[in-house]
Amino acid sequence: MASCFCNSCNQTNNLGIFEGIRLTLVCTSCASTALSDEGDPIVCFSKARDLFPTIPPKRVKQLMSTPRHNPHYRNAAPMRMYSVAELRVLQGAVDQECEAKALSLQKKRQTRLERLTRVHGISPAAPLHRALFSHIFGDYLWATHPKQKLKQVKYRFSAHDISARLCPHDPVAAMNYCENRGITAFVYDQLRRDFEYSLFVSTRALRLEGVAISRFLCPSELAELKNGPLSQIPASVERLKKNAPRMLRMALQGSNAEVERMMKYPAMRTRVRRCIEYAHDPETVAAKMAEFWRTKDDRTHRRRVLQDAMDLRGLDIRPDSVYCHDYICGLIDVDLEELVGIQYITRELFDTGGPRFWSEYHHACESAYRRALLENGNTMDQSIKMALRGCASRRRRWS
Repeated sequence: MASCFCNSCNQTNNLGIFEGIRLTLVCTSCASTALSDEGDPIVCFSKARDLFPTIPPKRVKQLMSTPRHNPHYRNAAPMRMYSVAELRVLQGAVDQECEAKALSLQKKRQTRLERLTRVHGISPAAPLHRALFSHIFGDYLWATHPKQKLKQVKYRFSAHDISARLCPHDPVAAMNYCENRGITAFVYDQLRRDFEYSLFVSTRALRLEGVAISRFLCPSELAELKNGPLSQIPASVERLKKNAPRMLRMALQGSNAEVERMMKYPAMRTRVRRCIEYAHDPETVAAKMAEFWRTKDDRTHRRRVLQDAMDLRGLDIRPDSVYCHDYICGLIDVDLEELVGIQYITRELFDTGGPRFWSEYHHACESAYRRALLENGNTMDQSIKMALRGCASRRRRWS
C-alpha cells in the first residue's frame, strides 16, 4: 500500500497499474481522471515537455512509463508514454523545490548585504556619484554568485570621494587610475599631479595615433577632418569599443536587473553587438533599445510603424518576408532604414529577374547594403545604389 500524492485524493489507495504504467505517485482513479488538453490520460515524452515545460527532462524520464507504437513513423522506436496525473504531481514538487531554492538564495543574498553594511560599513544607500555606483558594486548587490569581489567593493568604496574630486566629469577613469596602481594613500595634491600627467600622456598618444584611427572612419567623417585640426579626432576607436558595454549600461534607464535583461535579451543581441563593433553612440543606442523594450509586445504598433516607413518607398509588407515578420513580432531589434532598404532591394531583384534571380544574388546584395550602411556610414539611398550596382549586367549574364 502507498499513499496517493494527488491533491484531490486524500485516502491511501493501492496505486496499481494504469494503461500499462506502474503508478508511483497517484492512484488509478486519479490517473484516469487527469486528462491532457486533448483529453488523453497518458502522453508521450515530447507532449509532456510541452504541457509541463518547467519539469527537467531528466525528472520526466525518471517516472514509470509504457511503450507505444509511433503512429507517424513506421520504423521509429516506440514512444514512452507517461501519466498526466503523475506529471502534474511532479510539476507541483518541482515548483516547491524551485520556490525553496529561491528563498534560500534570497536569504543568502540578504545575509551578505547585511554583513556588508554591519561589518564593513558599506551601504548602498550612501550618497554616491551616479557614474560610480555601478562601478563600485557591480553585480554584488543582486547576483546570487557575484563576479564582483568584496575586495574590489571595499577598495572602490573607499576611493569614491577622491575619484569624484580628481575628475568630476569621468570619475570612473580616476578610480581606475588609483586601483590599477594600488594606491591606498589618497593625498589629493600628489594624486592630482600624477593623474593630470597621465591624462596628458594619453591625450598625446591618441593625437599621434590620429592618422591610424582615421582609417576606421567613414568618408563623410574623413571629409570633415580636412577642415579641422587632427587633434579633434575622437578618442581611440578601440578604446570606445572596449568601453561600449559599460557606457551602454550607464545610458540605459532602470534597475540593474532590468538593464541586464535588456543587454542579454535575444532580440537585442544584434544591436548590442553592433554598438560594440562599430563604436556607436551609447546614448543613441540606449534610446533605441528602450523604445524597442517598450513596444516589443505591441504588434499592432510595430506593424503600423513599419508600414509607415515602407510607404515612403512605395513598398508593402511582404507576407512571405521572415525579416518583416520578426520585426513585427519583436524578435529582432534593427533600424527601420536597414529593414526598408532590404525590402527595397528584394523588390528590385524580383522585378529584374524573378524568384530565381533573387535567390541567386540577394545574399550578396544584402551584405553589400549592410556594409555600406553600417560600416561606411552611407545614407540609405547611397547604400541601395551601391548594393544594386551591376544588377543589370548580372541579369544579362544570368540569362
